[in-house]
Amino acid sequence: MMFFILGGRGLQLYHASGALPQSTLISSSPPSPSSGATQTWIDDASYVSTLSSDETVWIIGFVRVNKTATFTFTFQTNGNGALFLSTDDSPSNKVLIVNPTSTNQSNDIILNNNTK
Repeated sequence: MMFFILGGRGLQLYHASGALPQSTLISSSPPSPSSGATQTWIDDASYVSTLSSDETVWIIGFVRVNKTATFTFTFQTNGNGALFLSTDDSPSNKVLIVNPTSTNQSNDIILNNNTK
């Protein structure tokens, strides 16, 4: 699987100090990065914190697959978290696919060639 963000390299990673409650992260309107969040670019959807204090991290980008296939997404965290996937390129159409309080894996999801 390849990850792309339009107009840039890889994925955007934002992080801000402080942890958010699980109920906020899995809500139908989860928070977006604040203007005070630090932004950087990463090449894959993996992040390991080097801080000793709590932080909230967002990894934002597009998933484009080379061919239509069935995928399972895995999400691991030692704190609160959630994994969303949008049905198109609009963040407003995001759907919660992994809530790590109940499972660390999504159901099977079919992605079509060039689906964002």
